[in-house]
Amino acid sequence: MINKYLIIVWLCLYQYAYTQQKNFAIPDSLSAKDYEYFNENIHYKDEDNSKELLYAQSWLIKAKKERNFSQMAMAYKVLIYKSDIKLQLKYVDSMVIAARQTANLELIGSVYMTKGIIHYDRKEYKKALNNYLIADEYLSKTNSQYLTYKVKYVIAQIKFYLGFYDEAIALFKECISYFKY
Repeated sequence: MINKYLIIVWLCLYQYAYTQQKNFAIPDSLSAKDYEYFNENIHYKDEDNSKELLYAQSWLIKAKKERNFSQMAMAYKVLIYKSDIKLQLKYVDSMVIAARQTANLELIGSVYMTKGIIHYDRKEYKKALNNYLIADEYLSKTNSQYLTYKVKYVIAQIKFYLGFYDEAIALFKECISYFKY
């Protein structure tokens, strides 16, 4: 009996939260702003989080209206860091979907690296490693040496944590030769 009431309350709250986000409209003061404006005005600091959350939501709505998938992925990335921890997995999955709609291998690899970070923060190390390996697969096909070695470094960290010391050390050595300069 109590379970029925809990389910009903949960469904009502979920529906309320879903409609709140679905009906979000860009404020007039932000409707004419471009993507660069949103990017420049989000500083990833804890102070005034509500203002930056408003910018991120406006950025996302604008990108959705214009079907600009790379900008959608970037807006979702901001929302991941500005929103409640419960929404992070939802946003990271949406970010992956948006990024995969582009042909930008660097963006897709970066998105999978972000997904790995979210799983790492949740202490889901095997899921994090899987996402880092996917990121490595995409980034190895690009010219971005920095991102390639950055993902190798986080893979080495996870492998070290999971006890694959020889593999981790080999990756760390590769990273040392790149990052020492």
